[in-house]
Amino acid sequence: MSFNQMASSIEEKISELDRTAQDKRRLVDNLAHELRTPLTAIRGYAEYLQNAHAGEQARIKAASYILSETERMQSLAFKLLDLALIRSSGVELRPVAVPEPLDSVKAAAGQMLGEKEIRLEMLCTLEEILGDSVLLQSMLLNLIDNAVKASAPGSSIRLSAYDDGRPILEVRDSGHAA
Repeated sequence: MSFNQMASSIEEKISELDRTAQDKRRLVDNLAHELRTPLTAIRGYAEYLQNAHAGEQARIKAASYILSETERMQSLAFKLLDLALIRSSGVELRPVAVPEPLDSVKAAAGQMLGEKEIRLEMLCTLEEILGDSVLLQSMLLNLIDNAVKASAPGSSIRLSAYDDGRPILEVRDSGHAA
């Protein structure tokens, strides 16, 4: 093997190691970002339970949200790990009844919306979409989280699902441009 071939081989291995390290950093960054929203909701509902003088019905509802967000966070963590392991083969697309993830997103976003007194308007004329329910919820929650950050207190955010020749999921706010 010539010196040039050996140098080229070493260079390829270094590039491959660099790509692997970047992929791992991206996975950790994505995982941290994805887990932040459910953790914020869990903390908000836990603080509500701790400080509120709410009735039994309100406590049950808050505990239900905590459980639901914990389950979503667990599912999301497993899904992200699965994606990391099977990244070359992609995500398995399945029919998802659109109203279900939208309702879950609305419930999960309730705490962050309430803190800024922002209304979430939902318009859903799309019955089904091909995708992964957990990843769709995660994407929509991230978009809503960004919209909340860009919106003024008392404003509204619109979450729409419709068909425009192709399925469209849309989060629209009236916030400031970055």
